[in-house]
Amino acid sequence: MLEQRDKRTLFLGAIALAVMLLFTYVAMPMFDHWREMSTQLNAAEVKMVEYQQELLRIKSKTATLESIYGKCIKNELPTTDEARQKYFKAFERLLQESGIRKRVVNAQPIKPFPGNRNLQLVGIKIKGQCKPDRLLQCMSKMNEFEKLVLIDNVQIAKMPKGDQLEVSLIASLVARAEK
Repeated sequence: MLEQRDKRTLFLGAIALAVMLLFTYVAMPMFDHWREMSTQLNAAEVKMVEYQQELLRIKSKTATLESIYGKCIKNELPTTDEARQKYFKAFERLLQESGIRKRVVNAQPIKPFPGNRNLQLVGIKIKGQCKPDRLLQCMSKMNEFEKLVLIDNVQIAKMPKGDQLEVSLIASLVARAEK
């Protein structure tokens, strides 16, 4: 029969074995899981900081582009058909409101946008007459136009009589390429 001392030793040994098994199969996996989650959390925080920096960079670039091109930079680009139908009519209204008397309006061939194959330039050539202050007024109103208008190939000549200018320009809208 076992003595009291031997019973106590076996009892403490059983408790030690239970603690070792508990530590090995319960506590250690919990610590490993905690360490893994902590590492993932740190990686997610780093990624979130990167996304915040990218967002600030995009907001800054958008603000810079908006100061140059106006609020149209935030609008979605039209398709080439929308640009031809809807927005050129609005652009012609803008010219009329600015006081530019059109003589000739010709559609230009669609050109690819330099450096981006998903975009196209849809242009019209406009010839007309106006006063110098009206031309400046028209150019400043283009900054408020709802779509991005690029003006190219501007030719200005003074008329022989009066203070009228003969103006020729190509106005192009940036549009999404249709697939």
